[in-house]
Amino acid sequence: MIMMKSVPALLGALALGACAATTPTVVTHQYVDQDFYRAQGYNAAVRDGAAPVTVVGTSFEGADAAASLAPLKPPAAVAARRFVPAGDDGTRVVLIFHPKAPLAQADACAPAAVLAANADAPDAGGATFSVLASLCQGRRLVSTAMVSGPAPTSLADPAYGEIIGQALVEILPLTLPREVPSLP
Repeated sequence: MIMMKSVPALLGALALGACAATTPTVVTHQYVDQDFYRAQGYNAAVRDGAAPVTVVGTSFEGADAAASLAPLKPPAAVAARRFVPAGDDGTRVVLIFHPKAPLAQADACAPAAVLAANADAPDAGGATFSVLASLCQGRRLVSTAMVSGPAPTSLADPAYGEIIGQALVEILPLTLPREVPSLP
């Protein structure tokens, strides 16, 4: 009986510990086009375990697109093991590092050369790190979110992956089983 009483306390302590280890993030802008928001859309773009991402701007001084994507892990709903740099076409995620502002729906999936005007340079020693993440099908915006959090120190800092991970969870559809059990 004593063992059973300690289980809820242990679970509560574990939950609080997990919360303390995560980076606090703020989602300041979000949009979803329900007509095109489907899990299979992005998963169909995955090739050889790699999910396409167009990178705009620089995550950290001297980091190219491949380096910025290397530490990131796709959410469980994505049928990929890693992210790879992509061009401006097809279904892809677009990450704009250090965005100046949210973009209009018509502009969010423009070519990277056009989107570059909305990306600021990394703020060395800055207090905040922001990313504007969009799920695009060609030039159609499917979903977008701007996520900010305390500035990570480098690409290796777990906070970097947590901030980008939160943005990806916000924009990528969940994969649901064929039959979702109904609640009583």
